[in-house]
Order: sequence, then structure tokens, then C-alpha cells
Amino acid sequence: MKMKSPILKVLAAAILLSAAAIPRVLAGAPTPTQGPQIVNGSFEEPAIKGEAAFLTPSAPQDVELERLKDAGWAFGFSTGICRANEGYAEKLPASDGRQVAFLQGDQQMSPNPNEPCNIFGIDITGLEPGQEYEVSWDQAGRATDIGASALRVTVGLPASSGQPAIQLVDREPVTLKGGWETVSRRFTATGEVMRLNFNHFIVEPGNPHEGSESTLIDNVKIKKATKP
Repeated sequence: MKMKSPILKVLAAAILLSAAAIPRVLAGAPTPTQGPQIVNGSFEEPAIKGEAAFLTPSAPQDVELERLKDAGWAFGFSTGICRANEGYAEKLPASDGRQVAFLQGDQQMSPNPNEPCNIFGIDITGLEPGQEYEVSWDQAGRATDIGASALRVTVGLPASSGQPAIQLVDREPVTLKGGWETVSRRFTATGEVMRLNFNHFIVEPGNPHEGSESTLIDNVKIKKATKP
């Protein structure tokens, strides 16, 4: 029986190694069957140093934008990410992970009414037009707030499409303070990529001159809707 030459042995080993690596490469590659994606739905990235990272007229905007650039979400004034059990999320553990997002105030009370305020959002990718989906998220009012907040949650195509956004929640009050409530809504996709936006309002200000009522958001998910 003839022995294989060292060169043939090396080539055979290389072929086996490449074949073994193929499944791992394919497993990590995005495919259409993976379905819709919401990146960083629990707001764990970036890891926040200090109580919070958020856009406010009183803080250097370029610094805060740099801190939030890897979040995958677009934040307007008075929104951002904070660590659980601290600051805006005082006495409130995250519903998933160690960080949460928050919205504060109201557009009408903003010192920058011409800028995107009290709103943050993200593009949902991998949608199939005509398919029904279910979006869910956990929400909580800040435990120390005296007044009352409300949310408007929409999903829609870019404004250039001329199509109105789908209202998932329209200024519904956030009734549970200091604890998490899971909300889920369904919509039918009209494009492969649609923007999910959370918009904050103050229904009843605890301090008419402050408007600091806040809502915390965590664990944002999407899946194909199943028949009832």
C-alpha cells in the first residue's frame, strides 16, 4: 500500500478544514429566512458610563451623539439610554439586560420645537410586504413622576413615499409606574424596510413649568403574526 506524499496530506487536511468551516460561515451569514430584525432591542449597546446618555440642549450634542452612535437607534432631543436602577430608571430593573431606553417631555414644551424631540426610532429590516407582523415592547412610567405620560408608536415607510405611517398606539397613557407592562400590536408590512418610532407626550404635567415626565422602553421585538 502506497503512502501519501506530505504535500497530498497537507492538501487533504486543508480540504477537510475548509469543508468543516463552511457550515459555521453559512450559519453566521444573514439569509432571507431569518425574518424581520430589530437591532439592539434591549438597548444593551453601547455600554453606558454614568447614569445616562441622551440628547439635551444643555449638553454638548456631538459628545452625546458619539456616545449613542453604536446603538442602532436614532434619538431625538430628550431621549436616550440609561442604566437600570439608576437615574431615570431609579428602582426599576431592566426587563431584559442591564440598560433601557427612555423618552422625556413633550414637543410642545421643548426649548427646541423645530428639532426632532421626544422621539426615537429604528428601521426594521427583512420584512415581507403583505405579511402581518407583531411588534411588542415593555414600557414603564418613571416611579417618581407625579404627572402622566402617553406614547404614540408608529411604523411606516420613508416620508418620501407619501404614505401615512401606521398607528400602533396613538397617545395611549402609560399607566404603570415603577413596573413593566408588555404591549403588543400588529401591522401588515408595506415595504421591506419600515421605520418604527416611539413618540412621547405629557398628558398631565406634575410641574407645569418643567415637563419632565418620562417613559422607559425595553425589550423591543418583532415576529410574524400567527393566526388567532
